Amino acid sequence: MVFDGRAHLEESREQARTLREEGVRIMGIDVLDVAETDVVLAHLRGPETV
Repeated sequence: MVFDGRAHLEESREQARTLREEGVRIMGIDVLDVAETDVVLAHLRGPETV
């Protein structure tokens, strides 16, 4: 998932945990790790080829 700010990420943690636990129960799988990372995207302007 991608969020437009840290506040939205933090608001989603409980729902994500609930969905993860339900998936584990239904599918009988093990979740080995959960990670939150920051991703930086740069908008690069190249020459227009029209």
